[in-house]
Formats: sequence, structure tokens, C-alpha cells
Amino acid sequence: MKAMKYISAALLTVLVVVVAGCSADRELPKLTGNTAADTPKNSQTLVLTVGTPTDESTQTRVAYDDADLKLTWQAEDQLTVAGFDADDTYKGCSTDFTYQGEENKTSGPFEGTAVSGATTYTLYYPNTVQVNQSTGDASLSMEGQTYTPDDPTANLKNYILLKSTSKISPDVDFTLEMASSIMKFDLSNIPAEVGKLTKLIWTLENNVGNRQNLMLDFPAGAVTFGTGGGNTLTAYLGFMPSG
Repeated sequence: MKAMKYISAALLTVLVVVVAGCSADRELPKLTGNTAADTPKNSQTLVLTVGTPTDESTQTRVAYDDADLKLTWQAEDQLTVAGFDADDTYKGCSTDFTYQGEENKTSGPFEGTAVSGATTYTLYYPNTVQVNQSTGDASLSMEGQTYTPDDPTANLKNYILLKSTSKISPDVDFTLEMASSIMKFDLSNIPAEVGKLTKLIWTLENNVGNRQNLMLDFPAGAVTFGTGGGNTLTAYLGFMPSG
């Protein structure tokens, strides 16, 4: 999708390649979603029809397809559904909405537990987002991304944040939009001396000096530069453009 292919000119990029043997590893927190307590009890089952972004967008589990640039639903995809009452007051969220449709489609039904007292909803993918209990807004941690040798885009499925374009009635079909971005690295002429790659670190700095550091971990032996290993790398990182 077009929004995935550029970065604001206000962002300055520093790329750090970390080789095997460095001792500056840091433990990354695990992604956690909302607790079962966020879903009101005694609620009814609700079915929502949800479409992926339509502006030349891909596959996520939702999966990312760098050639076709579109998003399609996959089996076991799950959403977080935030509910609001008639006064636009946040009433809670449900995290069990699971895709019930055919794989590789851009639209299909999700079934889950309705939020008690809600008349309109905002939808988020994935269901590991953290929901603000006052406003119903959601955020997604971009830490913990790991390179997959067989499919360099596979790590993105848990690091693509989608949200519905507005709060709407469950009687109306929902369309999601990208709330995060994807950075693609096409690196070449990498010296053989780099050897086995363990981490790729990307530092972003905006025009007021605020920074965010993102790390892509590489499994042991997944990428080796030099004899028999080549000197190029294609990799992807999900990130939040707002920092």
C-alpha cells in the first residue's frame, strides 16, 4: 500500500547492524493484550463484517505481501472491539472476535462477545492492542520483532495496527485503515567481515529531537554474510510514525 512505502522527511534514520559476539543485548518485553476482565459478562454474541484497507493495501495472518500490496484475512485472525454508548462513553472492550470467513479475502465476518451497553464500536487489529480504559483508544507495542528466513515479511503480522475509520453501528460493515507503517530495508554490498547477523537496530529521530529505537532480532545462523552467504539483505520492520 502506498502509505507503507514512504517515511516522513522529518525522520532521520540511523541503521545499526549488530554482529554475533556483542554483549549489549537487551531483553524485550512480551506483547500482552487486554485481560478477560475487559470483556463484560452476560453479553450476547455479535457478528461484524470487516474489510481490510482498500488503498492498494495486502495480506496480514492478516499477512503482508510486498508484491501485491494488499491485506487479506487469515484463519484465526482476531480483533479487539471497543464499545461506546449513545453518549460516546467508553463501555469496555471484547478481545475474542475471531475471523469466520474464507481465507485470503479482503472482507469477512468476525464473531465474538458484544460489549454490554454499547451502541457503536471501534475495531482494532490485532487483539493484542492495549486499550485506554478511559477513552477506548488503542496502542500497539512494536518491540519484539524477529526476522523469519523463509518469509521476511512474516514478522509483520503481529506488528500491523489497523483500526476502523470511525465509531459506527454494528449493523453497518466496517472498513479498517492502517494506523502503523512498514519500513523495508534493501541492503547490498555488505562486507563479509560482518559475518553472522544477530540484530538490526533502526533509530528514528523527528525534527524536535524525539527518538524511537526499533530492533529486529535474527535467529542464530539465519543470516551470514560472506562466503556462501551473499552480501545482500531484505528485511521489514513495523513502526508507529508518530513515535
